[in-house]
Amino acid sequence: MHIIYQWSPGAYSHYVGEKIAQHYMIPTDNIIWLFSFSEVFEHIVSNHNTIGIIPIENSYAGSVHENLYHINQYPVRIIGEFFLPVQHCLLATHNDKKILHKVYSHPQALMQCASYLHKHSITPQAYHDTAGSAAYIQNLHQTDSGCIASEFAAHIYWLHIVDRNINDVESNTTRFLIVTSKEAKIAPYTTHSKATLLFATADVPAALYKCLGSFASRGINLTKIESLPAKKEPFSHLFWIDAETNCTDESRQWALEELWYFTTFIHEVGYY
Repeated sequence: MHIIYQWSPGAYSHYVGEKIAQHYMIPTDNIIWLFSFSEVFEHIVSNHNTIGIIPIENSYAGSVHENLYHINQYPVRIIGEFFLPVQHCLLATHNDKKILHKVYSHPQALMQCASYLHKHSITPQAYHDTAGSAAYIQNLHQTDSGCIASEFAAHIYWLHIVDRNINDVESNTTRFLIVTSKEAKIAPYTTHSKATLLFATADVPAALYKCLGSFASRGINLTKIESLPAKKEPFSHLFWIDAETNCTDESRQWALEELWYFTTFIHEVGYY
């Protein structure tokens, strides 16, 4: 069995991958990185003994919309979720913050640490990912440059941790989905009675209101709802729903039967 993620070694997804590997007793040598999210999904559906680590939303930056679409497009299922507190660190080849004048990192990480950088008069420099910026700094050999990445990345690339927890919002958390192909015979990572589905409403008055009523009238709590352009008819939309229910819940089945009256499409992505 393999675990795959997008970005470079030392990325936050890599860290989550190691935690998932411990759960399934998978050797760390079987954790593989790929360049793009589309490559990750292609690998999942063509290799049924593979687990994908997919960042889906961040409490500060919002949803990763590319992956919402990938999950709808590819024949995959969600078998779990992982919440990772994001604790950005200032890394360098030394530990003297006073001589640092610029830092490299992913634009989202730079944005999440903007106040800290302004306070210390450090100029942000965009890089394609946090772990990649750590590898870049390791080879740059310029004492005035550092990067923003995780403590995990610091250990991988032998960098000094100049400062910890520099993100502006302490509660910054990323939610990852644990994804496999529909054919994979892999046990769920989490069993906390949550369901994810996508649907398109029928073109009738109050359709979304009636769809949500299918859950509300049965006491099913929704933890996420997001509208996405359907990319078919102009201004048509899909709705992503996370609900507190499971595949054996009788009220869930009744809610889905009612939901079909007000929708043209329902995709049950996973119960976990």
